[in-house]
Amino acid sequence: MVLLGKRIATAVFFISICILAGIGWNIVSNGAAPSFDVAGYLTTAPPWATLVFTIILATGILLYSFDVYTGFLVDALLQRKEALKQLALERDGLERRVEERTSHLKALEQELRRTNNELEQFAYVASHDLRQPLRMVSSYLGMIEKQLDTQLSNDTKIYFGYAIDGAKKMDRLIKDLLEYSRTGKSGETDTVSLGGALSDALTNLTISIRESGAEISLADTFPTIRGDLMELTRLFQNLIGNSLKYRSPDRLPKVDIGWGRQQNGYLVWVKDNGIGIPSDQHERAFMIFQRLVPKGAYEGSGIGLAICKKLVERHGGTIWIESVVDDGCTFFFTLPDELAPTHILLC
Repeated sequence: MVLLGKRIATAVFFISICILAGIGWNIVSNGAAPSFDVAGYLTTAPPWATLVFTIILATGILLYSFDVYTGFLVDALLQRKEALKQLALERDGLERRVEERTSHLKALEQELRRTNNELEQFAYVASHDLRQPLRMVSSYLGMIEKQLDTQLSNDTKIYFGYAIDGAKKMDRLIKDLLEYSRTGKSGETDTVSLGGALSDALTNLTISIRESGAEISLADTFPTIRGDLMELTRLFQNLIGNSLKYRSPDRLPKVDIGWGRQQNGYLVWVKDNGIGIPSDQHERAFMIFQRLVPKGAYEGSGIGLAICKKLVERHGGTIWIESVVDDGCTFFFTLPDELAPTHILLC
């Protein structure tokens, strides 16, 4: 509003100057009395007076136009300054909210880590401390059975067998729980050849491979990543061992281990021709202590694939299953890209 009033005042000022100049030149040139008949002045004044009046009028118009332009420019600059000020306020507010949210997330992360550490420590202590009493129960039951062997009925011997077998199974479950709680706790990473880890796993499974008559096929090369050699060896050993354990009774087991390049890493698979896993059980297969087969049909406590999932996720990957019942199973897992592929050392 102030700038608009300034422009109006400037226009009135220049128009007044032009009118007064015309009246003045008319008096000088004609000796006439002052009059406000500007049109008459312009028609009766000599050429030089008309020229001077025109120059004054044009100068006034130019000055007025310049004033209007500078006024719009000042208005734009003021609006821009106000917008920048408002933007700065909003940015400061946003940065403050982001900082508060980041601090809150960090606090939640620390609390979650503390809780996880406490739970893992509890699992370790509970597993370790519970195993000794179970061993004593199993041992003393065995001793009592031997001492009273001739005095026990067949049913009583069967009951003793159930009790001892139950104690041994509980000890194995606790041992597996202890093993699961320790998984991924090494914290050591190095340049690891997947071919080397696979070779170590096959060496550990030599007897199982020979006894089952399994045919193992491997890719020519395997990639090198950043990881833990022992954990990756265990990952391959669990997956291949799973294929050997759950083989079909109608055919010799075949296991194919390969890999492929992806945009952000590698895709590795372990494929077999075993009994397969129903599609509605794929997610459950990776849960701890979940058995997908009837009790007594196969040994184990249902923790092997849960450990595999934990190992893969610790290395920044994911694992999943593709399977057809009675036609085999394929375990896929991803690993991040680190180094170029290297040749596998077969043992």
